[in-house]
Amino acid sequence: MRNISILTYTIPFAILLSLTPIASAHGEEESTGLSNSQVLIIASLAAIMLCFLTNKFLSNRQTTFSTPIIGLASFTGLVHVLLGIDDNTLLLGGIGALGLISLPMFLTLNDQKTKLVRLSLMILVLIMFVAYFVSNHDIHYILEDYLGIITKITEFGILALLFRNFRTKSKTNA
Repeated sequence: MRNISILTYTIPFAILLSLTPIASAHGEEESTGLSNSQVLIIASLAAIMLCFLTNKFLSNRQTTFSTPIIGLASFTGLVHVLLGIDDNTLLLGGIGALGLISLPMFLTLNDQKTKLVRLSLMILVLIMFVAYFVSNHDIHYILEDYLGIITKITEFGILALLFRNFRTKSKTNA
């Protein structure tokens, strides 16, 4: 019975992942990849599915990040991976975010390593947040880029949750 439920979630995930080679970053030239709305839908559904699968099957292994952080970080990571097929910088940021949230599922981390992984995710997301505004100087482009705005709001949420997590942990240690 449990194998059937795993298959019902892994098959749609595999289909979503099979669409990644046709995605590319948007820009001045015509793109043959996915549109922004397609990237938004794929990343949203895949992030929801990853969040659910983490809670259902890996809740005992994932103690470093809360469920909202996993959901938000997987969304922004997937958006960056989908848009980064032709842009190595976006691809690197997306793989980094996905790698950092999945790291505690494969390795046993002590308190110091857990804090380091959280800080690494915070720094990575902060760099991705700032780099978007540094690379896009045109305010009209930023206001029309709904996928970029949604992703930056998501990254701001990750930063706020991680900062709150650091604050509460430091208060309990004091």
